[in-house]
Amino acid sequence: MPAKKKKVLRKKPKLKLPEKTYIARRIFAYLVDLFLIQLVVQWPFKSKINALLQTKQGILQTYSALLSGELVISSELQHVLFIVSVVFVITSLLYFTILEWKLRQTVGKVIFGIYVATTEKKLNLWQVLLRNITKSLALTNLGFLFIIDLLYMIFAKQRLTEKWSKTYVASLR
Repeated sequence: MPAKKKKVLRKKPKLKLPEKTYIARRIFAYLVDLFLIQLVVQWPFKSKINALLQTKQGILQTYSALLSGELVISSELQHVLFIVSVVFVITSLLYFTILEWKLRQTVGKVIFGIYVATTEKKLNLWQVLLRNITKSLALTNLGFLFIIDLLYMIFAKQRLTEKWSKTYVASLR
């Protein structure tokens, strides 16, 4: 008499999320990407901003003078800075979304040996767009959303927008 075959229920493999050591690599990769985006965005506006500031000081001295009230921002400069902010948000959203969707990596991720993966069958555009919204708003008035996302990552080892988009960052090494 043949033995009955037991029905084996296979559990879905548990997602292995990045360990705490990944967090530093992710942050440094993000800083590299931010640096590149800032170069591209600020370069066309640099001469206009310097002319409106009427100063040859460095960024830190200018920022300090603005905070102390020694330097007043004109309405024209406010307008230019607003345009720079909008261009920054659009450029960074396009940068992160297109590179992560097509290549699964940004320049910073390549340098630090990490890439974007999904828990779904295939990484799609909407997943990547959702995971990058808060990163693009980081240096704006809505930057608190990015801070919430980062705090969630510290405790859950995954950003909140990654959880919603069913994506995560994995290591190549």
